Amino acid sequence: MMYALDNGERVKASPGGGGVCPMCEGEVVPKCGSIVSWHWAHKVKDCDTWSEGESDWHINWKEEFPEECREVVMRKEDTVHRADVSIGGKVIEFQKSSISEEDIFLRECFYKNMVWVICASDFEDNFDVRDRGGYFTFRWKYPRKSWWVACKPIYLDFGEDTYSLFKINRLYDNVPCGGSGSWVTKGTFLNIFRDWPMKQIARETNEHHQGKEAGPVCN
Repeated sequence: MMYALDNGERVKASPGGGGVCPMCEGEVVPKCGSIVSWHWAHKVKDCDTWSEGESDWHINWKEEFPEECREVVMRKEDTVHRADVSIGGKVIEFQKSSISEEDIFLRECFYKNMVWVICASDFEDNFDVRDRGGYFTFRWKYPRKSWWVACKPIYLDFGEDTYSLFKINRLYDNVPCGGSGSWVTKGTFLNIFRDWPMKQIARETNEHHQGKEAGPVCN
């Protein structure tokens, strides 16, 4: 967890710091070692059953987005979860570890308007992309079969290459596993999911303020 609350303010983990969880208000403690990225951990147990260990990969992606869009607490009836990023009405979940079919299904049902970004460095050698002249197909050796149930868009992050994200357009749920997709630069991804939504938010905010300044119209 990147953020805790200290006197109502969101703060990052630091040696000797303290705070509470934004979701359950339980006590959290800073984990500030030299190997794992600094983060907060619940003193007892994380209240979000979907949480996983924060890696540099997770944090680097989150920090591409405005701070207020990171680790957004979302509530629906009696269920509460922390979205990795929520911006412009869309949730972006960054997934590095394995995940079950059930959890994929539950997250998609909860967030609804969302996309997945998967760290693909662990299986990059087993993912063979083929240029078909205008479109791309792929073969996925030893696929992570749980992703066969996903209905929301999936982007595979292969790292620092020029075309580092591969958007899966079709994924066949059989072995040998394959499908089709397209390459997307990280810059293009951020333009779609960060820059354009922020411009839209700023435009709507400006229009709202202009409307309030204008005052009521009397006929």
